[in-house]
Amino acid sequence: MFKENVLAGFGKIVDHQGYMAGLGTNLRYFGNFFIHPDFQRQGLFTRLIEFMIMEFESMYPPGVGYFVFLNGNNPVDRFFKIKAGQVKNMPLIREYSEFVTKSLIITRKKNFNPNGTIRLAAKSDRAKIEGFMAKNRGTGSFMPLDFNYHSASEYAILESSGRITAICELLDLGNYKKTRITKFKKGSYLFFLLMRILQATLKLPQFPRKGEAFRELYINQIIRLDDEDAESALDLIRWAFNFCCENKYNLLHLGLGRRDPLISRLKGFLSISITAKVLTVHPTSDKIEKDPCRNLNSPSFPDFKIL
Repeated sequence: MFKENVLAGFGKIVDHQGYMAGLGTNLRYFGNFFIHPDFQRQGLFTRLIEFMIMEFESMYPPGVGYFVFLNGNNPVDRFFKIKAGQVKNMPLIREYSEFVTKSLIITRKKNFNPNGTIRLAAKSDRAKIEGFMAKNRGTGSFMPLDFNYHSASEYAILESSGRITAICELLDLGNYKKTRITKFKKGSYLFFLLMRILQATLKLPQFPRKGEAFRELYINQIIRLDDEDAESALDLIRWAFNFCCENKYNLLHLGLGRRDPLISRLKGFLSISITAKVLTVHPTSDKIEKDPCRNLNSPSFPDFKIL
C-alpha cells in the first residue's frame, strides 16, 4: 500500500492447498501485516484488509481463508471484534482456534528411551511417508494436501516392529528468514548475557551476538497413529532436540493447538511460548454451515513455511 508514492504498509496473501479437519480444500493465508508508524491511525489497515478481502472473494475455486495474529495485538483484535463489520463486502469471519508456538532453547542433550527407532528419512522412504500421512491425518488442519514440494529428507521417522508409528517434518528456513536480536527489553540483556556465559562454560550452542542470526530448526507437523499418543510425539521432539545439539542450533520451534496435551509434557524444556489466534474466513453463510472444522477439538498448527 502506497500513500503519496511512499510505501506505507503491506500484507501477505498465500494460496495453497491443505487439509481442514481431514478434508482437502483450497486455503488462503492473510498475514504479515505492517503499517509504518508514520501512517498509523489513518484508516490504512482497514483499507488494506478491505482490498485483501475483495481478492478473497475472487478466489477460484472457492475455499477457506485464515488470519493469524498474536494474542496481545490489541489493534488487530479490536479491528476484528468492532470494525470488521464496517468493511465493505466483509465475509463471515469466526475465531477458529488458538495456537501456541514453543521455542525450545537448546541446552544439554536429553537422555530418553524411545518406543522404537528414530532416524532421518531417506529418499526410499517417500512412498511409506506418503501412505502414512494419507492414513493418519485424522481431523488435523492446515497440513499440506500434496507431498510433492517436500523433500523426504526433511522428515524424522519413529519406527516400531518394522512399521512407522509417528513422523515429523523438520525445516531449516535459514535461507528464507532469519531471527536477529536488534534491541533488548528491560532486564532481558542480563538473561542473554548469563545464557551466553552458561553456554560457553557447558560447551552448548551459543546465542548469537546482537545483530547476528540465530540458528533455528522448526518441527512443522507431527503425525502419529493415535492423535492421543503424546509419548510418540514427545520421543520425536526429544530426538529433534538432540539433533539440534549435535548440529549447533540455538532454537527448536514447534507449534501446537492450545488444547494439545503435548503442551503439558514440555515442561522439562527451557522454552519461550507465544500464543496466536486463527480466524477463518468464509464467503457465505452456506459455506460456514458446511465447514467441517466447526467442531474441531485440537487442530494442527499452520504451516511454518506459509507463516
